Amino acid sequence: MIYSQEQLALQSHIEASNKKIRDENQGSFLMLSTSDIEHWATYGITTIAQYEHDCAVSTYMEVYRDINGVKPRWMSFEGVPAAKIWDEVNKMMEAENAEQKEREDEDAKHTAELAHNNRYRPNNVFAGALA
Repeated sequence: MIYSQEQLALQSHIEASNKKIRDENQGSFLMLSTSDIEHWATYGITTIAQYEHDCAVSTYMEVYRDINGVKPRWMSFEGVPAAKIWDEVNKMMEAENAEQKEREDEDAKHTAELAHNNRYRPNNVFAGALA
């Protein structure tokens, strides 16, 4: 099959991204994308910009699902720049991290209150006289 220069550039871009991920994660194969040009062509993705947009949309959908329990399939990202989608992903993650920190602080406070309320207190008539 004959591939366009854009498709070959896409393949090189994906391979470089995969190498960077492997290098940063000690050879892990997590989060790697296939560099098969025909695979991406079946999704209508033939350029680096289309690939980056698809990655941004996929990440948005997964982060939204992780936070809210449902994928926002009703949303359309057509015409939305990848940079704008990434900004929204970052905002969602920052908000979720802040909420998680708040929950952890509340849990720690609750645990401290339980520990205080459940501390040992002698329960006899002489306890006050001995202290």
